[in-house]
Amino acid sequence: MASFQLDDQVLVQETMFVRTLTLNRPRQLNTLSLEMISQLSKLFLAYEDDANAKLIILKGRGRVQAIDSNIQ
Repeated sequence: MASFQLDDQVLVQETMFVRTLTLNRPRQLNTLSLEMISQLSKLFLAYEDDANAKLIILKGRGRVQAIDSNIQ
């Protein structure tokens, strides 16, 4: 299992067929920033070409799992 983070906002875990992306902005209730959207887009495009990526899980860290935007 590989684990890494693109920055402090997106945590990534990769197992054989599963890719887990964790939004890591619990203080902002995991609202999406422009940087997060960019990082997620790059990951989704990379996984589209990854024959081993059978399942992608998107979740939020902390007590709130809601996804919203916080574009300023």
